[in-house]
Amino acid sequence: MGVKWGFKWDMALGFQDEGMEVDGWLELIRAIIRQYSFALDSLQIMGEANLTFTEGSKPNVQNALVQGIIVAKEAAEAANAQVKIGFAAVPDHFGPVVPEFWESIFQLGGRTFVESLDYVGYNFYADVFEASIDLKDIPASVEHVLRRFREKI
Repeated sequence: MGVKWGFKWDMALGFQDEGMEVDGWLELIRAIIRQYSFALDSLQIMGEANLTFTEGSKPNVQNALVQGIIVAKEAAEAANAQVKIGFAAVPDHFGPVVPEFWESIFQLGGRTFVESLDYVGYNFYADVFEASIDLKDIPASVEHVLRRFREKI
């Protein structure tokens, strides 16, 4: 992978298979860490798991997310690898989101989940979920979205 060229990779795993069992998902994460941790800077467990028309629509997705984060952190520590572990989400007011997502994942994973988490990618797109935006308005829009997230969540 990337180390041979002098840089490390950011990898994102999607939970797209509706038939995937959580145990199989967790074993996949362990296998990826075992095989590629030397070349990874970060591993994102799912993308936008709170969005109802992507991973958020899959059965057991919240449990798979929480357990996936915990297992990835444990596997990275066991491999003595410095891999940042996280996931991505969208703002609650951008499209149809899973109700009570943040509360649910915290209840499922508690402190162990929070302590295993290095980052949350907060994906918002000025030109997708909102009307067209003028370039000069982007900084204020970004500030508004981030402030709303910090104050609400």
